[in-house]
Amino acid sequence: MKTIVVEGNFDCFILNTLFPDSKVKIRIAQGFSNVLSVSRTLIDYGFDVLIVLDTDTNVSGLDNRMIIQRLMNNDLIDYHLNIVWMDSCIEIVLGKVSSDFINLNKRNKNLIKDILLKNKDAILNLKEFQVIQEFIDK
Repeated sequence: MKTIVVEGNFDCFILNTLFPDSKVKIRIAQGFSNVLSVSRTLIDYGFDVLIVLDTDTNVSGLDNRMIIQRLMNNDLIDYHLNIVWMDSCIEIVLGKVSSDFINLNKRNKNLIKDILLKNKDAILNLKEFQVIQEFIDK
């Protein structure tokens, strides 16, 4: 079974809106610090896992890619992790398609859904979302 692990509810909402007919389960890890443990557990149970993470490069001195790399060098060598990086976060990546995503009120789900669906074709042409689509399709 395939599973996509995301950091939070907003990421889950975005992916469920863009990929509504997907047979892939999306699991929310409730933050960056939990993503690896949730993913490792799923992998141990035989799931094919794709992780969607923010790089958080907008925060001075923080790049989550470096943290993951350090952990993989030490602890996760036996785990093959498929990761899609949203640089610096999913809103910024979506902002490449429409400035409506920048400084978006995450509580207005109806507006977000409308903007996503209006821009769906362009969003799915972004490399990050192409990787997600390939994972779903394979």
